[in-house]
Amino acid sequence: MLTAMSELRKGEGGIIKSIEHVGNMRRRLIDIGFNVGERVTLLTRAPLGEPSAFYIKGSVIALRRNDASLITVITEEEDGTDPKQRRQGHF
Repeated sequence: MLTAMSELRKGEGGIIKSIEHVGNMRRRLIDIGFNVGERVTLLTRAPLGEPSAFYIKGSVIALRRNDASLITVITEEEDGTDPKQRRQGHF
């Protein structure tokens, strides 16, 4: 199911399908690994709800809710990949 990355639940992940940011913020996100086709997982949220910590490409990156809301992911349960392959890091 397509959803905004900001709507993921703790421990839930997905594959990035689109990045709606423009300009410098889009470039920064791409530079740190938020690329279409990459797997991302929500690790935790700060006590007041933001920022959120996401695991992507071996790194933990904190994003504000506003920034995460402009990244669309397809949740892993419905991305059509084999769960065993996802655990092993193969797509």
